[in-house]
Amino acid sequence: MTKLISKDFGWGIKKENATAYATACLELSDDITDFRKDSGYRKILEGGGLDVFNYFLNAIRQHDLSEMFFGNLEYFRENDKYGNPDLYSDSEIGKFSPTTLKYALNILNILEAFDKDKINKIVEIGGGYGGIAVILQKFIDFDEYVLVDLPECNLLTDKYISMFPSLKGKVKTVNCHELDYDFSNTDLTIAINSLSECNRDVQLGYFRDIISKSRYSYIVRNIDKQSCLDDHQQGLDLLPDNFLYDDTNRVEETYSSNRIVYIKREDD
Repeated sequence: MTKLISKDFGWGIKKENATAYATACLELSDDITDFRKDSGYRKILEGGGLDVFNYFLNAIRQHDLSEMFFGNLEYFRENDKYGNPDLYSDSEIGKFSPTTLKYALNILNILEAFDKDKINKIVEIGGGYGGIAVILQKFIDFDEYVLVDLPECNLLTDKYISMFPSLKGKVKTVNCHELDYDFSNTDLTIAINSLSECNRDVQLGYFRDIISKSRYSYIVRNIDKQSCLDDHQQGLDLLPDNFLYDDTNRVEETYSSNRIVYIKREDD
């Protein structure tokens, strides 16, 4: 059996799912040919079928920046080139994975909410294999993109990112157990369905060490339970006084109830 690097995940999800995912990341990091079809990997990422595909495509069609997606389909399709994802077809856009459409919708939200000309250093908490970085480079000319995740996941991410020469030297992975990195002067922090997977202490650590130092933050979090709302509020309470936030945007997806949180420094 593969020996994991992580002794404690700090997640609030079932340990067997976290273990299966971390094990898959470790074992697949040498060969990512079919990693997006691996059953262990899909315990956490790449879930969802045609219903999820249709949900995100319909949400994109209704978005104020929808033309940014439909006018740049090949930019978004870059993320489906590797890993052999499940693809679904639409007569207007051709074949895409549900995950890439999910990333697309969140990227449109980010571009709509924040001034991209002020974004140079990006930190993503729980960035999976780096798919958002792959797409976002087409729209934001960043110099530094930091992915904070499990060390097992980071091994796979490093392999995936290496498939995109344009990201060479720009993307770094950081062990989420250690956070041995200077997060000051971060322009944008992204956390999509990752904070709410963590226990409260871990979430508050991210707010204290990363989000409270970032010019902008974009968070999508699960709000199915009162405990999730409590975690969320305690995190917001750690923000400095000169930070503004909007957490009124609810998203009723086909498989969960989420809240989108926009955070920015008052002078930005």
